[in-house]
Amino acid sequence: MKLLLPGFLMVVASTAFADEPQAKGLTVHEWGVFRVNSDSAFANADLRAEWDDLPEFIYGYVKGRLVPQHWGAFEIRRKPIIFFHAIEPTKVHVKVEFPGGQAGVWFPATMNPAVHGQQKQPAVGNTLEWDLGIKERPIDWQIKNPKLHEVPEKHWISRLRQVKSDTLFSKYSPNNLDVEQEKFIYYDGIFPQGKWLSTRVEKENVELVSQVKHPLFDVTVVDRRGEKVRVGRIAKLDSGERIKAVEFVEFDSSKFNSEASRTLLNQLTLAGLNPDEAGSLVELWQKEFFETPGLNLFYRLPQEEYDARLPLTITPKPSSQVRVGLVYHAHLETDFAETVLDLVRQLDSARFAVRDAAMKKLVNIGPAALVQLLRLRDRKDLSIEVRERIDILVRKWNAKDAFEEPDIKK
Repeated sequence: MKLLLPGFLMVVASTAFADEPQAKGLTVHEWGVFRVNSDSAFANADLRAEWDDLPEFIYGYVKGRLVPQHWGAFEIRRKPIIFFHAIEPTKVHVKVEFPGGQAGVWFPATMNPAVHGQQKQPAVGNTLEWDLGIKERPIDWQIKNPKLHEVPEKHWISRLRQVKSDTLFSKYSPNNLDVEQEKFIYYDGIFPQGKWLSTRVEKENVELVSQVKHPLFDVTVVDRRGEKVRVGRIAKLDSGERIKAVEFVEFDSSKFNSEASRTLLNQLTLAGLNPDEAGSLVELWQKEFFETPGLNLFYRLPQEEYDARLPLTITPKPSSQVRVGLVYHAHLETDFAETVLDLVRQLDSARFAVRDAAMKKLVNIGPAALVQLLRLRDRKDLSIEVRERIDILVRKWNAKDAFEEPDIKK
């Protein structure tokens, strides 16, 4: 089973047709990441790390927010975030669809799905719908808690609240007292697996082949296999185009992160995001995009492709709607399995410093190491101590047996 994870795209500002109701002065901006994984265990672990980090007030179909099994080939979007900017207080209905997939987690509260009275939990669905008041609470709505839910200062939700977007008031039942507020819409879910960009790696050479029927923008290959960082950038890759050898530029690793962050920030603002919106994406994804060891790749999708994969309907229609989505491929290096195996062997060193350093490197690799650890844990040539250390990481990342019945947290 192959899995991909939720994670950008070219933006086209859309304007309403003359015969459609329009919310004048309403601008809607969204960004999200499509995380591509080629192994189910890797994807399960990656998603578990994402959803386990969510506070209790986030709603979801999965108790413990763990990925459901036996879905076949699927992918997951990471942190799709929608910001709203209105000139005057406005009411809108927002609907997100998951064609062929299902919703996973979201906030604030939705009108659909929702549990009313003694109703049972609704079946897992492929849509999320919000009734929102933007900028100010509608006069006929009341709110039980006039404050935003508390989160730690360094949590990504706290970072997103710094964006200069309008406050949202979400009414989730016919009762005018059932209202929550937040600064953005957050949602996630599972989708049918799609074809993306394929790679072929032979030592220092990286070949790229587009497998999609649309262009890809701002293709960026980050090679951190050596002491220096190599970066290859391609402004546009057309449908079916092949790059036999990516041209790389070397960077001092101590200066690379700041340069790469500036470049990505500029790309995202040119794509249509406000600078602070783009800055939130860069800050939250900087570690994965620019600091992950090995060979990694990301690129931007056309907005029309984002719209096709994840339809968004807002009524009345905004004056302008921008959706920016990136696709991220991690650990494309061919010797990744050998790297993990070497670190596992170091866990059996007689020297504490070596064991400790190896464990820290495995933790730094993160859930991507899970696939290899699951394959190594039962090797007879590993000591009991090494297996115990492997189990520590497996328990941390493995979501395989943890899926429970659908549940909506309130």
